[in-house]
Amino acid sequence: MYATIAKPPKEKIAICISADREWFLWINTEARFHGQGQIPLTAADHPALRHDCFLDASRVLSHAESDITHERDEISADLARRIHAELTASPPAKLPGAHLQVILEALAAQF
Repeated sequence: MYATIAKPPKEKIAICISADREWFLWINTEARFHGQGQIPLTAADHPALRHDCFLDASRVLSHAESDITHERDEISADLARRIHAELTASPPAKLPGAHLQVILEALAAQF
């Protein structure tokens, strides 16, 4: 997707957690400075990942359908299960509970 809110604006890889709400979690090269909800991913976790990186589950971002430039395969059941377990064990402190619930439900639907 093309993220105009990124600084500078650029292509981003993200996981869609609610198509109806147009909610996404970004994948970043580096963990965010605050350390909350930064789930390590490896290049082997998905064909779209070219190197090890981090899923930023500390916040939900909304993107319009027009921002989506490439659709990719869904994440695997194993990856969905791993992210779900991480967020269940250590929910990001600043992530609203309602957002966490949507994320967990979306992930659980994958396995």
